[in-house]
Amino acid sequence: MPTGLAYMREIGMKVVNDQVVKLSLPTIRERIENGEVFIYNARISKYWPPQEYSLDLVEPNMFQWSMSKMHIRAAGDFQASIVNPLLLTVPITGHFEALLGHVALTISVHLENSYIFGSAFGSPQVRSAHCQSTIGYVDLNVRNTGVITDFFINAFKAFLIAHFKPQVEQRMCRMIETIINQDMNNLLSTMPLKVRLSIYISSLTASHPSFS
Repeated sequence: MPTGLAYMREIGMKVVNDQVVKLSLPTIRERIENGEVFIYNARISKYWPPQEYSLDLVEPNMFQWSMSKMHIRAAGDFQASIVNPLLLTVPITGHFEALLGHVALTISVHLENSYIFGSAFGSPQVRSAHCQSTIGYVDLNVRNTGVITDFFINAFKAFLIAHFKPQVEQRMCRMIETIINQDMNNLLSTMPLKVRLSIYISSLTASHPSFS
């Protein structure tokens, strides 16, 4: 891998791993079957970095980052009200942990040509062009001081998949785009001047190169 791309790959992994644990998780109140659920104080309690990571040049001035098999454990508190078969509203409160498994991110990044070719010794600048985040599955663990039925567990998990999961996916992409457009460019500006961009530019003219 050319030195410039190798440098971007390494700092990209470092920044992503540092920032994912700081991801702000949503507070949500939504109706579920026969009741309502409210989750709050949600946070990331554990993060497993991606097991697979690649950096591929897809156009002369575009490359694609792919990260997969990440795992995130989210923890928080919940309040719920469920209408039982006797039509009585039953309040439930407790703590939940959700394992968001096999998280994958695909990010297309545009290389700003004016910076690349403006100076033989300048640092490249990057800009996010597209981001897709997917969570492969959700596992749920619930703790509280009362009696929780299988019906509630299934309804709560369906609630997380329908409402919590897509919001986390969206927030991950917004976080990644901020990392690329701001943090990555700040780090790239510190690239050692001895790493000549001629090495990097030569990779752009190669025939369908692939870096992983």
